[in-house]
Amino acid sequence: MQANQKMCVVCGMPLVKVEDYPEGADTNVVDWCKYCGTKDNMNSYEQALKGMTEFMMKSQGMTEEQAKKAAEEALKNSAAYKDGRLK
Repeated sequence: MQANQKMCVVCGMPLVKVEDYPEGADTNVVDWCKYCGTKDNMNSYEQALKGMTEFMMKSQGMTEEQAKKAAEEALKNSAAYKDGRLK
């Protein structure tokens, strides 16, 4: 990954191609990936927590409890959320 690589402010996914962004998003303005919002809005904390929990359960074989705890920790450290709400 390049040193100045743009990454999703919610989940940390590298934003390399137009396809990584929400459909129709202005890639010069939007700083979240297609999984973390629409072209107009970032997902709420609750939506992000649910989506990240489900992703971790499927991709890493975690239980729901493990995945939710890991997702909460990841979102706590994200650039997008603070104390369970958008910054």
